Amino acid sequence: MSYTKKVANNTISQVVGRIISTIFSIISVNLLTRYLGVEGYGRYTVIFAYVGFWTVLTDFGILTILNRELAQNETEKEKILNNIWTFRIILSVVVILVAILISQFLNYDATVKNGIIIMSVAFFLQTLNMTFISFFQNQFQIYKGVIADLAGKALTLILLVLAVSLKANFNLLLTSYILGNLINIYLSYLFANALIRVRLAYNITIWKKI
Repeated sequence: MSYTKKVANNTISQVVGRIISTIFSIISVNLLTRYLGVEGYGRYTVIFAYVGFWTVLTDFGILTILNRELAQNETEKEKILNNIWTFRIILSVVVILVAILISQFLNYDATVKNGIIIMSVAFFLQTLNMTFISFFQNQFQIYKGVIADLAGKALTLILLVLAVSLKANFNLLLTSYILGNLINIYLSYLFANALIRVRLAYNITIWKKI
């Protein structure tokens, strides 16, 4: 397949995935606003905004570095991906633990503080999954990342519908995102592992370069 066709297929896969993902999100928001009401959805928004802010700090341009290194080192993709994935795991754990710790001293009620802990786990999984997404982009196989993402979002939506129908509490609703993101990263791991051997790795030279 020519380079142009590979780029076109990657782009189409991303667009289709984004459209379906947006539809899932619209349905979820509509469902939650009706179920939680103004006050409950306000808490939901605060939790997502707070955790989302800290998640930005788990990037530090690492994905850009990953894309560059993969493009420039065709024979060392496995070493590069595994080292950067490990580096992101450690960085993400540190950032999220700091975020959770600080949230406990802020003027939030117990529901929001507990929700931040739950969503931190969900966002942690999402953050690690982005490393695989960058790898799929480099391999011109972004459709694999799209499939994994949509599977995770579909499961999340199904669990939200189920939780609402059972009149589940706030924290149980948020747990749906953890389970959805678990499926997402698990599928991404399987897809990536079929191309190269994914494992934890530590190479001081690569880490210094990062």
